[in-house]
Amino acid sequence: MNKILEGFRHILKDMRVVIALLPAMIGLMPLVGGALVSAPMVVEGSDLLKLSPERRTFINYWFRHVWEYILPTYPALILAATLVGVPVRTLGWVNLPLTPVAILTGAMIGFWGISRLQQGEALSQKTSAWELLKNLFPLIFALVLVIGFKIELAYAFGLSILGMILFTESIQNVY
Repeated sequence: MNKILEGFRHILKDMRVVIALLPAMIGLMPLVGGALVSAPMVVEGSDLLKLSPERRTFINYWFRHVWEYILPTYPALILAATLVGVPVRTLGWVNLPLTPVAILTGAMIGFWGISRLQQGEALSQKTSAWELLKNLFPLIFALVLVIGFKIELAYAFGLSILGMILFTESIQNVY
């Protein structure tokens, strides 16, 4: 996770965007205890911005939940669609404007009065993008398995972790 934070830091240059993006990524997967996964990343990223604990909590909570209006993996959307008597897909499309509004509102409230903090560039843009993609791959792979192939989240993470272990072992054996 620290490497993902560093990769985003080098590519996006604005720490406000980075600390909003990390919980939003975790929010793509409705996990029990998702805050425990994203909170340490927000804390580490927001140390440079000197944010209060309350503001860190707001940013973590708010941006982790911006997808609830549209993602069919959230039980609330499925329940609402069932209660209203419309397909989940239809309700997701109807709710679509709520996600960008939530993102903009969260940015306005969460980052009110906080100036943009630019990071010095230690890596080239190409190297940063490759490192970021490499570190994000297990998460992206798990998301594709869950959303694209309807595999249970626990199995998707298990396969992703197994792939990471095998890949790491094969790289170490080469060197």
